[in-house]
Amino acid sequence: MNWYPSNKRGFVQGLTHSFSRLGNALTPPLTAVWVLVYAWYFRNDPRKHPHIRAEEVAGLPPETRAFAETTREPTPWSRLVKRIAPTMMVCFC
Repeated sequence: MNWYPSNKRGFVQGLTHSFSRLGNALTPPLTAVWVLVYAWYFRNDPRKHPHIRAEEVAGLPPETRAFAETTREPTPWSRLVKRIAPTMMVCFC
């Protein structure tokens, strides 16, 4: 607090606390919007993206049959939530 005169320190600290609360209020809706845009716009296969140009597709490596037919196991959401729930509760509280 040596950067501010003693009669301004309360204002500076109040400003810091106000903006930290404002950031906590604005971040969740902004994050939700970003997730929606990302889910709408992102494609795992660039060839299926609606905004890719033919020149860009031509520059991509050839699609292999092994890549096109790969499958993956489903995400174990219940197990993950059980492990992360205590941490989420601590951060929330």
